Amino acid sequence: MANITYDGHSFIVDSRRIWLTGGNIDYARTPAALWADRIRSAKAAGLNCIETAVCWSVHEPQPGKFNFDGDADLKKFVQLVAAEDMWCILRPGPFVGEGYDMGGLPAWLLQQPDVQLRQSSPAFLQLVARYFDAVMGQVKSLQVTESKPGPIVMMQVEHLWLAHNEDQAEGYLEQLVRYLRESGCAVPLTNRNNLWQQTPGTIDTWAGDEHIFSNCRQIRALVPEAPCLVAGLPTCAHDTWGDTASARRTPEHVLKAMASVAAAGGMFCLTPFAGGSNFGFSAGRLSGGEDRFLTTDHGAHAPLDQTGRHTPKYDHTKRLCTFLSHFAPLMSHLHRGGHPTVAATGNTVVQQTGSQGSIVFIWKNEDDAPDHIELTTPDGHVLNVTHDDSGVAWFVLDANLHGAATLDLTNLRPFAFIDRRLVVLYGPAGSDALVSVDGTVFSDTVPAAGADPLVHKRHDLTLIVLNEQQVDAAYAKGSSLFVGVSGFDAEGEIKPHADFATAFEITHEGKTVKHKRPATPRRAKPKFDAWQVAPVDAYIDGSAPRYATLDGPASLEACGADLGYGWYRVRIDRAKAKSGSKLLIPQSGDRLHLYHEGKFKSILGVGASATLDPITFNFPSGESELIFLADNLGRFSQDLGITDPKGLFGHLLAVKTVRLPKPKNQSAPRVNPFELTGYVPRCAENDRRPFPQYTFEVNLSTKKTLVLALSGDRPRSVVMVNSKPVAIDIGSGITRQYVLEDHLHKGKNKITLALIDEVAGRFNPQKNAALYEVVEVLSEKADWWYARWQMPAKKEFTDLPRSLPNVPAFFKSTFTINDTSAPLFVELTDMSKGQVFCNGHNAGRYFLATHTNKKVGPHKRVYLPEPWLHTDKPNELILFDEHAKLPTRVKLTH
Repeated sequence: MANITYDGHSFIVDSRRIWLTGGNIDYARTPAALWADRIRSAKAAGLNCIETAVCWSVHEPQPGKFNFDGDADLKKFVQLVAAEDMWCILRPGPFVGEGYDMGGLPAWLLQQPDVQLRQSSPAFLQLVARYFDAVMGQVKSLQVTESKPGPIVMMQVEHLWLAHNEDQAEGYLEQLVRYLRESGCAVPLTNRNNLWQQTPGTIDTWAGDEHIFSNCRQIRALVPEAPCLVAGLPTCAHDTWGDTASARRTPEHVLKAMASVAAAGGMFCLTPFAGGSNFGFSAGRLSGGEDRFLTTDHGAHAPLDQTGRHTPKYDHTKRLCTFLSHFAPLMSHLHRGGHPTVAATGNTVVQQTGSQGSIVFIWKNEDDAPDHIELTTPDGHVLNVTHDDSGVAWFVLDANLHGAATLDLTNLRPFAFIDRRLVVLYGPAGSDALVSVDGTVFSDTVPAAGADPLVHKRHDLTLIVLNEQQVDAAYAKGSSLFVGVSGFDAEGEIKPHADFATAFEITHEGKTVKHKRPATPRRAKPKFDAWQVAPVDAYIDGSAPRYATLDGPASLEACGADLGYGWYRVRIDRAKAKSGSKLLIPQSGDRLHLYHEGKFKSILGVGASATLDPITFNFPSGESELIFLADNLGRFSQDLGITDPKGLFGHLLAVKTVRLPKPKNQSAPRVNPFELTGYVPRCAENDRRPFPQYTFEVNLSTKKTLVLALSGDRPRSVVMVNSKPVAIDIGSGITRQYVLEDHLHKGKNKITLALIDEVAGRFNPQKNAALYEVVEVLSEKADWWYARWQMPAKKEFTDLPRSLPNVPAFFKSTFTINDTSAPLFVELTDMSKGQVFCNGHNAGRYFLATHTNKKVGPHKRVYLPEPWLHTDKPNELILFDEHAKLPTRVKLTH
C-alpha cells in the first residue's frame, strides 16, 4: 500500500517527491469516446496531472437515482488518466462552480424541504453524504493509497467558499471533510478558499492569476507546512451570449502567470486545459453583468478547444509544462527560505536554489522592457539571455540531470530531458546559444527559421537546440524527440503539422531520421437533405392536450422541468378593463415569450431584446388567455443567486410607477448578511465596520404591495423594510425585483439599502432604484396550466413552407458523411435562438439573433462530436428555433 504525504516543498509518494503540473479536463463536457484523446493531448503538452470536477447533477439527475455509465463513467475517466501514467485530482464538490448550471448542484435540490445550499443545513448535508458515498464507491480503489496504487493523489472539498464564518466552517465545511473520510477518501484533501476560511484537515490552495507571484509567496509564508499549489490558474475567460469584447488572456499572459507561480516555488493546475462543450442545458450564468449566460462552446480560448484542436495557448503552455515535468526533481527540491526581494519593473528576475540545482525565471513587466538581458551568475559567469515572442524565459544552473550529468549553465530555455540522454533546449531563432555540461562549454547559434534542428553529440548525451517554431512542434515519444509534428494519434502514428513538410526524429543515439508528411485526405463536403418543419401552434393557441392544470403560479422546477423550456397557459377573466397601469411579472426567469390570441407580443426577462421593465399590455374585459414559453438560460454558477427559481412562479401584476424621494444617507455598523443565509461570498461574519446605509421614505395611504427594482452597476446590500432584513441584493449589474408586502404598513415606511461592499467614490442609489405600486394582481383568480416542452413526433414534421410566423418551430433534416476524422460543425446562418439536436443528443444552445434580427453571437456554429455521428447510415439533425427562422442557409462545415 502506497503512502502519500507532503511538506513545504512538495507532495511525497512512497518517499519520492512529485511535482504536479496539472490541467483541468472536465469529463462531463466531452463525450466518453474522446476522453483518451484529450488526456493524451494533455500529457503531450507536458502535464503530469489531470484535475476534473465531479458534477453532482450529472451523477444524480433524480433524487436517489445515480448514473455512472457512458458519458458519466467517472471510474473509466480516472482509469484512462492512470493509463497515461498521470496523477489525478478529483473535485467531488458538492459545489464545483466552473460555469456549470447551479455550480454542478442538481436543480431538484431546490424542491427538497428544509434544504439550504452550501451551508450547515442538516437536510442538505444528509443528501451530500449519500452522494459522497456513491462517488467514493466508484473511485475508492483508484486512490494512490490502495494496495494497487491508482492515480488519485488528492481531492478538493467544496469550491471557492470565499467567506469567513466560523460557525459555517464547523457545521458545513468540516462536515464535508468528515463525510469524505467516512466514505473512504484516504488521500490529502484541499480547499480552494483563497484563505478566506481555513478548514481543518485540508490544505489551503489558491485560485486566480492576479498578483499571482506575490500571492504565492504569501501562501508559502502563511502555510509553511504544505506545498504551494495554485489549484485554479485560469487560462481563459469564457464567452457569454452577446459578449463580443470580453477581456482575453493571451498565450503570453498565461505563460507569464505559469512562470510566476513556478518562480515562487509553487505548482499549478491550468483551468481549463481542455474547455469542452456545455451540452444540452448545462451552461450556467456568471455574475458581474446583467445577462452573462455562458455559451455552448466552453473551450474557445483554452489550450485545447472543444474539438481537441490545439490553440496558440497550447504551444505556449507546452513550453513550460514540459520543462517542469521533465525537471521535476529540481523543482521539488528547491529550498523554501532565502527568497530575495524582487523588482517588478522592466524585467523581473527570480532565482531559486535547491539540492538539485538552481532555476532562474525572467519575464517582462512592460512591453518596452529590454529584449536582451545580461545576467551575472553567482560564480561570476555572464549570461546574455534573449527574450522570445512570449517575453518569458528561464534557465538552470548546476542542474542534476538525473545523475547522468550536470547542466552547469545555459542561456537557453530547457525544454525536455528524454531517456537520460537527450537534452532539449530552445531559444529565439538566430540568437546566441551557450551551454555548459560537466565543465565542457558548447556555443553556437539557435537555428534560423526554416533550418534543421541543431544536434550536438557529447559522450552519452545529445544536446538538441530548437527555435520557437520548432519547439512548438516538438514532442517526446519513447526515447526519441520528434520535431515538425503536432503530436501522435491513438495508434502512435505521427500527426502532421501544418507548418512542416518534413518531420525530424532525433533518437537517443543522436541520429536524425526524416519523415515525410503524409498526404492529407480529401474530404467530401456534407450537405443537408430537404428540411421539414413541425410547428407548435397547439401550444401557442392553448389547445394542446398536454396542458395540465396548476393550482397557481409554479416554477419550472416545481413542474418537473429542471432544465430548458416550459409552456404556461394563463386564463384571466376581468369584469372591467382598467387603464393607466402596466404589466410586470417580477417573479419569473429567465425569459418569457408572451403570446396572445396566437400571436407573439413580447419577451419579458433578461438577454438581448428582452425587457425587465413594465410593459404596456391592454387586457380586454372578459376572458383573456395568455401563453408563455419560459426559457431557463442557466442558473448562476457562482456567488449568490444559485437558488433563483425559473419559469413563471409569481403572479402577473398591474403596476404604476411610484416616485422615489432622495434617500437619506448614514454610516452604521455593517448589517450582518449572515442572518439571512449562511454563505455570503467576500464577507466576514464578524465584520462590523461602518458602512453606508441609504434609506428611502415612502408614505402609503393604505397598506399596499410595492415592487422595488434595483438595476445597474452597484454594490451589494441588505435590503431592509422598516428595519427588517428581507433580502441580499447581489448587485454586480444584475437586475433584481423585490415584492415588498409583509413589512409595509399605512403611513411612513422606510426602505433601506445597507451596503455590505466597500464603495470607491460616490454612489447614488437613486440612479439604480425604481419603485412600483401594485394596482391589481391580474392572475389572482386566473386558471393556470403547464405543458412540458418536448420534441414532436416524427409524423408531426411536414414539408418546409416559404415562410412562417414569428412563433417557435422544430426543423429536421438528414445528412450523410463518410468519415469522422475531422470535427464537424453546423453553421446556423440566419437562425435566431434555440437548440441543436444530433441523432438524439442535445448539442447545446445557439443565439445568433433576436426576433428583431439584432445580432447576438459571438458563436455562429455548434460542434457535433464525432462519437455521435454515423458513417453507415444517415444522420438526423433537429433544430428548435424560438422564432421559426427558416434553415435554408444552415450548412455543415469542418
